[in-house]
Amino acid sequence: MPMRKTTQTPPKGKPSRSLQKTREPIRLQKILALATDLSRRAAETAIQQGDVTVNGKPVTTLGAKATPGVDRIAYQGQLLMMPTRRILIAFHKPRNTMVTANDPQGRETIWEYLKKWKGRINPIGRLDFQTEGLLLLTNDGELQNKLTHPRYHVKKTYQVKVEGIATESQLEKLRRGMMVEGEQMGGIEVTPLKSPIASAEPVKKVRRKGTNAKPLGTQHSWLTVALTEGKYRQIRRMFGAVDLPVIKLKRVRMGPIGLKGLERGDWRELTKDEIMALDEVIS
Repeated sequence: MPMRKTTQTPPKGKPSRSLQKTREPIRLQKILALATDLSRRAAETAIQQGDVTVNGKPVTTLGAKATPGVDRIAYQGQLLMMPTRRILIAFHKPRNTMVTANDPQGRETIWEYLKKWKGRINPIGRLDFQTEGLLLLTNDGELQNKLTHPRYHVKKTYQVKVEGIATESQLEKLRRGMMVEGEQMGGIEVTPLKSPIASAEPVKKVRRKGTNAKPLGTQHSWLTVALTEGKYRQIRRMFGAVDLPVIKLKRVRMGPIGLKGLERGDWRELTKDEIMALDEVIS
């Protein structure tokens, strides 16, 4: 599948920070977060355990600094290469694609669309196989970890199509939160895209196999959902718990970044202003 890029003229604004031009010393845990997929806390643990060397000597003191491009910094024996620039990509993930480098079952992955970037950037969070929509990717490990950490409360917005007419009682249960399969799920923001009656659409009746099988439902509802948690298949599980099976799920926004303008399989680099907006969310 050929990759497609959408172009956008960057608006004026402050330049995004460089990851290599600086010649000033930087704390080692920040260097690790930028050059690896370690979180800042995991980087601190790696330093304390003696997994990090500077110019061949182990450094175990938190707060120690080094200068990228001048000092030889290694993690578990591997020399760290600082990215030449900070990269942030917005990608419209199609349905039925995996957010992984390789799939044992041979299913299509996002890297069929992002061949140029494979090995250079990592996804910020995940979307499951059947979910489509906005996926951000970056080479900035620190930003990646902060945007997915619950303490920063980064809001993710979805459009959800469910089987049946969503009642106010069902929506209220979703807003309050609930226990699902022994796991507590926090409340989510949920709003009908239209009134329940207007959003219900007839679909062709289909009978499952078997003489006594009942026909599937003939109506559905579209809703907007926003949440800051990121638990495994949270939206599908919560809606299933209130008898509203999810038919389609599409992420349309993550923090200040929206999907608008990207067709399925398309990607674009974020503008300087968009990167600044993301930095403000986690500052």
